[in-house]
Amino acid sequence: MIEILRIAWACLAFLCATVTLFSLLPGKQWWLRVCDFPRIQILSLGIVLLAVDLCLLSLQDQHVISETTSAHAIVMLMLIATIACQMWWAYRLTPFASPEVARFDCHGPAMNSLAMGESDPHHIRIISANIDYTNTQRDRALHQILKHQPDVIALIEPDQQWIPQIEHARESHPHAVLELCDRGCGMVLLSRFPILDHEVRYLVEENRPSIWARIQLPSDEVIRIVVTHPPPPGLPKKQQDERHSSKPRDIELDIIAKYISEHPEDHWVLTGDFNDVGWSATTLRAKRISGLLDPRVGRGMFNTFPASYPLLRYPIDHVLVSSSFRLATLARLKPNGSDHLPLLVELVINAEMHKPG
Repeated sequence: MIEILRIAWACLAFLCATVTLFSLLPGKQWWLRVCDFPRIQILSLGIVLLAVDLCLLSLQDQHVISETTSAHAIVMLMLIATIACQMWWAYRLTPFASPEVARFDCHGPAMNSLAMGESDPHHIRIISANIDYTNTQRDRALHQILKHQPDVIALIEPDQQWIPQIEHARESHPHAVLELCDRGCGMVLLSRFPILDHEVRYLVEENRPSIWARIQLPSDEVIRIVVTHPPPPGLPKKQQDERHSSKPRDIELDIIAKYISEHPEDHWVLTGDFNDVGWSATTLRAKRISGLLDPRVGRGMFNTFPASYPLLRYPIDHVLVSSSFRLATLARLKPNGSDHLPLLVELVINAEMHKPG
């Protein structure tokens, strides 16, 4: 029995090491890039396997242990290297790392975030939500979002079936950009504040829009918001027996990042379902080029997908912001029928960065 457990242990350890190795390779093949996603799961499994190994060693006699020392040592070193590698990548999205976005320091009498939002003209509350075009609980999803009283709502994957819910939301958020597409490619931006101008751009694929808008805050300052939803690696191609590599996703994020880098004086918010995790080389490169910061860093994973399987979730929905912002709130909302969980972020423009639009 112990021998069977030992073989199973070695197979799982080898699987963890293989996935980790694939995630380090630079190719854009989908079967490589999907290995970027389960770092927390591989890390957790690796730690469990390490604990199981210690238990198995305690159950075996010294003679058996001495006969398997060399093979066991190799697998053990491989497992420890796997754990160390995954910890290195995931560390930045834990409370042990230093935050990238500074916390907003609210002086004076204590106030909750809603009260602050009503009194501070430099404040903006944003909800970014992939609502899932197959979601049949549409009323529930929009009700949840509106209940949190956001100033700006970025919806990913709405199609024509969502029009009644969107029209209801426009009663409180009259400024809107709608690009309703089929098969999970739609996008909507709703705002309580005036949208000064906007543009819908198809950067890489003809059916994948991105929304670019300038929104004026009550302080007369202007923020620039980009909503994006590039295709995930592994997504089947239309009318082809092939799957997408990560190339379309990577190119789209690079294009957006380069444009933002050319306008560093503006207050930027880049949000949406990136179909990429916060620790991947692609997202890190986009941050480096654009100069944007991730509010998750130093605070936690805030995993958003898949909503129905908490232990398998990844952080693929994002809100990246300029250094001109301070963070008041970062929260992940509860399930609403979608396969993603919404992200809520409250931002305040740093007093030193105040400038009218």
